[in-house]
Amino acid sequence: MKRKVHIICIFLFIIALLACEENNTDKIKVFIQNYIETVSIEHEKHKTNVTDKMTAYFYDYENKENADLPEFLAMGGFRNNIIIVKNFEIHKIKKLPYKDIDGYSVNVQFTIYDESKENGEYVRDVGYWVVLVNNKFYIYGDDFLKDIFILEKDLDR
Repeated sequence: MKRKVHIICIFLFIIALLACEENNTDKIKVFIQNYIETVSIEHEKHKTNVTDKMTAYFYDYENKENADLPEFLAMGGFRNNIIIVKNFEIHKIKKLPYKDIDGYSVNVQFTIYDESKENGEYVRDVGYWVVLVNNKFYIYGDDFLKDIFILEKDLDR
């Protein structure tokens, strides 16, 4: 009898653990969507790569909230490419394998207008790293920040 109770307790613990992880997935989706929409509005308004409002989302290696840039940003200078984004979809959220940070890899697929392409658009996969610090999510890595991207819905706000 005790053995059955132990097995049931372990089973319930596993279900609870999986439910918590799924809950984080939903929260990360909302966080990434808010981040992308905020960046788009800020880019439309200021036509610059990083604004003060955007830095509220960033976290860097010195454990600073509201950092100037995320910790992981591909090397190289900023570009002034203004990219119009038709839409985006959050595809994959995966736990990062590092023990020292509670982080997640998020893959987002952007559909971008480009008149030079045959059908007038192309798809670009963008990777974000999101960390959970003090029960709040931050952008730890963003490989799309070097371009100025504006969601179509935010044009001429």
